[in-house]
Amino acid sequence: MKEYDEEIGLTQPDEEVQVQETEEEKSKDQEVKDFFASIAGEDLEVDCYELQEILDFALKKEFTFDGFSLDVCRSMVAMMDVDRSGKLGLEEFKHLWTDIRTWKNVFKQYDIDHSGSLNTIELRAALHSAGYRLNFHVLRALVLRYGKKGKINFDDFIMCAVKLKTMIETFQERDPRKTLMATFTLDEWVEKTMYS
Repeated sequence: MKEYDEEIGLTQPDEEVQVQETEEEKSKDQEVKDFFASIAGEDLEVDCYELQEILDFALKKEFTFDGFSLDVCRSMVAMMDVDRSGKLGLEEFKHLWTDIRTWKNVFKQYDIDHSGSLNTIELRAALHSAGYRLNFHVLRALVLRYGKKGKINFDDFIMCAVKLKTMIETFQERDPRKTLMATFTLDEWVEKTMYS
């Protein structure tokens, strides 16, 4: 049965959720980058454990949550780890930090009742605002995978956004003509899906 809904894709986030470079944002951004440098050490790279420490430092002040799980941090490293080193350098971290700040803004804007979670309706609008175009079938799958009782909390929302971005970009790399079809060998597919 075909669903008459949006085709799956990734676009630019809505302007109102993109990071605004206010003085307060610049100050906080610099504080996080300084903390990154202190954690990263001489090689200026962080693994998933160090990334977890940095993100908890940066975001636990704004959200009531236990912090990011190691699995979320591993997925973030994999998403940005172009050189497959298992670590993020400063430039890779900067790109990730921009995404996280945008997703944080999205979550805050669409958590209308300030419950610390998004219901299915809020989630669909939030993901759309973040640039994700999804059909109902995929949205249901996301709620089942990342939700609890039909709601998704902040860290699961971030994990959901990371996985969506990784999977859509992986597909788009293999579909340069935008035919909505891609070809992978079994080896490539297993590597792409397992290291994500």
